[in-house]
Order: sequence, then C-alpha cells, then structure tokens
Amino acid sequence: MNHDAYENSYISGILHDVKTIAIVGASANDVRPSHFVTKYLIDKGYTVFPINPGHAGKEMLCRMTYARLADVPEPI
Repeated sequence: MNHDAYENSYISGILHDVKTIAIVGASANDVRPSHFVTKYLIDKGYTVFPINPGHAGKEMLCRMTYARLADVPEPI
C-alpha cells in the first residue's frame, strides 16, 4: 500500500466503520487545524479523545484530554 496517498474509498471505509478516534496533537487553540478536525468529528458523532500532553487532565471541546494514547480508558 502506498502511504503517500490513499484512495477516497479507502478513507471513506475507515470513517464509516470506525467510530472512536484519538486526535494526537489536538489543540485547544480554535485557530489551529487540529482544533477544527476535533470539533468536526465530534459534531459528526464520533467519540473523540484529544491527545496533548500540555493539556492532559483538562477538557477540550467538552472532552477530557489525555497525555498519551496509552492513557485513553477505552479501545481506540
């Protein structure tokens, strides 16, 4: 598989089947792209776990933020 580019159907399949997503590098700053991505996925009904060591233990977009993927309390 070429990891430089993915077919739209491949990405669509992932987004259709997966409902729990971790956003590594999620930002509380509302002008950052990672903030928009996090908000968009939450608004679309995904269970989103923001990952950002600098914000761990605080809420971001009404979701608890974790320092590491290993800290998330459920499978992602």
